[in-house]
Amino acid sequence: MNEIINKQTLEKLAELARIEISENKEEKLLSDLRAILGHFDELKEVDVSDMKPMAGAVELINIFREDEPIESETEAIDLIESFPEKERRFLKVPPVFPAKGGSVSDGE
Repeated sequence: MNEIINKQTLEKLAELARIEISENKEEKLLSDLRAILGHFDELKEVDVSDMKPMAGAVELINIFREDEPIESETEAIDLIESFPEKERRFLKVPPVFPAKGGSVSDGE
């Protein structure tokens, strides 16, 4: 019988993945991998000749449009001036990441 995966292949895969597989786990893993890969052989038997190829599970189409500037009643400078906390030309916002040893909710 032509094996889907053998011990030598499993050892090479483990080496490439940089994982260690103990001797007592090798046979169980080989058995599981053979079962999984065997399901792919079953899928090869399915007739898909009348199916069109897909790149994903759903057929979405991007809609492109030209970027066009729009008039705004509020100028950027007005927005910056109305911001509650500023430091020089930067807007100050609450912390997103906790300080070392603290949490965001501590205000640190």
